[in-house]
Amino acid sequence: MLAQILALDVYRFSLVAARLGLVVMLIPGLGASYVLPQARLFLALAISFMVLPVVSPLLPPMPNTAIGLFLVIAGEATIGVFIGFILQLLLVSIHSAATSISYTSGIANAMIADPITEEQSAVVVGLLGNIAVMAIFTSGLYELIFRAAVDSYTLFTPGQPLLLGDFAKVALQTLDRSFLIGVKFSAPFLAASVVFQVGLGIIARLLPQMNAFFIGLPIQLLLGLALLMILTPPIIVAFINFFRDGIGGFITPG
Repeated sequence: MLAQILALDVYRFSLVAARLGLVVMLIPGLGASYVLPQARLFLALAISFMVLPVVSPLLPPMPNTAIGLFLVIAGEATIGVFIGFILQLLLVSIHSAATSISYTSGIANAMIADPITEEQSAVVVGLLGNIAVMAIFTSGLYELIFRAAVDSYTLFTPGQPLLLGDFAKVALQTLDRSFLIGVKFSAPFLAASVVFQVGLGIIARLLPQMNAFFIGLPIQLLLGLALLMILTPPIIVAFINFFRDGIGGFITPG
């Protein structure tokens, strides 16, 4: 009897850890390479242990076969990856905006190692990406992320067939909205770049003896940095609202 109870508890804990653990592993900031894997694993197991009593009534009974057990755990892991993937897609908005800002401001050649995307990227991408991740944690949005992960048990009942078509549709819609928001974030820089390039072209035509490149590039850099200094706060505020709305789809009312 005791062995059966222990096996059932291990089974339930494994189901919860398969979904919530992967969500924690993919949270922006926590899923970066600079966070120790042991720390992420400990946090994932701790959250799974705390959430287990809450979601335990929603968990299906333990299957009688090994294949059935594997399919149930694999389904929970798929849902966890889906939720974490949506979180990463929401962060695409700030990365796409920062990339556009880098090219329109002439800063794209200054490359650094970005710990968020874990690749070489422009300085502005690393700057806005790190600010966005800090804003997520300082504004308390991580609490909504955990709440969305717990509420997902009412949206995606454990043990039920996965709606892979709906998963793909939601992911594509989120990616589309992220790129659209990214374009809106970078719109002032795009407009300023067009006006600057047109003005520089007119001056180059009127004064052919002037070296437009050596004169225009420093001015473009200064203009881009000035706009970045002015517009970074409203961009981050708009991103926080967009991120909150994005994860709000997983939160049940009440």
